[in-house]
Amino acid sequence: MQNDFCYPDGWLGHIGVDVTPARSPIQPLINLLPKLRSQNVPIIWQNWENRPDLKNIVHR
Repeated sequence: MQNDFCYPDGWLGHIGVDVTPARSPIQPLINLLPKLRSQNVPIIWQNWENRPDLKNIVHR
């Protein structure tokens, strides 16, 4: 669920990729996560980001 892959202003959107399919899990997760939390199910979030000088990495 990284912004680079799911957000229209992210990297994929910036290079012209339609991110609509990648956004399909967002609403189900918004609905599911509170239920999981209420049952004390561990939710693991990973935060990964590039240094400011690597924000516009081009993969060749």
